Order: sequence, then structure tokens, then C-alpha cells
Amino acid sequence: MYIDVKVTAWRRVELPEEMTKEEAIEILESHNSIDYFFDEDEYFKEKYPNHIFEYQEVEHSEEDMTTKENGNQSTLELHECEYDLENNVILWENYKEGIDKPIISIPEFLQKMDWSLLKTQKHALLYTDESTWDNRQRKSIQGILNLIDTIQDYSVDVMGLSEKEVFNLLEENRS
Repeated sequence: MYIDVKVTAWRRVELPEEMTKEEAIEILESHNSIDYFFDEDEYFKEKYPNHIFEYQEVEHSEEDMTTKENGNQSTLELHECEYDLENNVILWENYKEGIDKPIISIPEFLQKMDWSLLKTQKHALLYTDESTWDNRQRKSIQGILNLIDTIQDYSVDVMGLSEKEVFNLLEENRS
């Protein structure tokens, strides 16, 4: 058995010393892809005949991915057979459509949530002057704060958003 893990990583492509910044930027902006440097294009062969365009992994840049970052596809898979790819069986994965883990339909209002605005609104409620509130107001505001906390927890635990995106971590650790 073995486990496959989906990660993101930075790769570096060294450019020829004689290539100008303007040329590199023009190529990247016009093609919006690094693949152009690797195409069998005569332009590079003629202009830079002694340069080999190749990827190099950037050291310490690898990070695990969430299923959200991977388009709601698996990022962890437990496999049964290592050498027989034709008969390989995935025993478990952290996201499998309709099997083992039901698909949770994320409500549209949460998908479109302005997390920055919600953090600001929560901050405003947390730091208002409570001395003017009566018991009913205090319970109401505490209920709204609990609702916001639940929404934030759900967005991290179920939707896979980062805590940094959802919570005002410094402030909430103080309260």
C-alpha cells in the first residue's frame, strides 16, 4: 500500500543572461504561460542556441493542497497495489464524489461571502460599548456573534478555506 499526496510547488526556469527583462515580460504577458519557453519554437533555438530551458524545483516551496485548491478533487489517496497500475485500487481518498463521503452542497451565500467584510462586521460587534445594552440586546448580539463563529468554523472545516482568510486571528485570540 501507499499514499499519494497532491502538493503545490514552485519551479524555476533560468533564462539566458542575454534575454532582456522587457522580452521576458512580453513573452509572459502575451502567452500567459511558461510553456512557450519549452515549445519547439525556432525563435528560441535561433536566438539562444546554447541555452537549455528546463524546470528546477525551488527548494522548500512544496505545500500540501486542500481539496478546494484542487478543484474539489482528492489530495490524499490510499492505494492498494504499488506495481500493478492496471489493477490499482484506491482504498480511500479525502474527496470521492458520491462514495464514502457525501458531497456537501455549499450554500450559494457562503460561496459568495465577503470574508473581509464579515471580519469587519464581527469586529464592530465585538468592540462596541456594551455598557449601553440591556439584557435583550446583549443576548441578541451574542447570538449574532455565535452565528458568525459557526459560519466561520464551517467555512474552514467543511469548505476548506484558510483560517487566515476567515478569522481575524490576532483579535480573536485576544478576546
